[in-house]
Amino acid sequence: MRLDLDQVQPHTAQKFRAVRCAALTGVQGQGRSQRIALLSAADLKSE
Repeated sequence: MRLDLDQVQPHTAQKFRAVRCAALTGVQGQGRSQRIALLSAADLKSE
């Protein structure tokens, strides 16, 4: 997967750790479409 760090919202590490939900903007969808993918805090936990 190619990811540009400008696609991650929020941009700063401190704010990223504080939020419950992060967004990846400009994710390539099917065909030529783009969408926003949301990541919840549960998705970010390591097992």
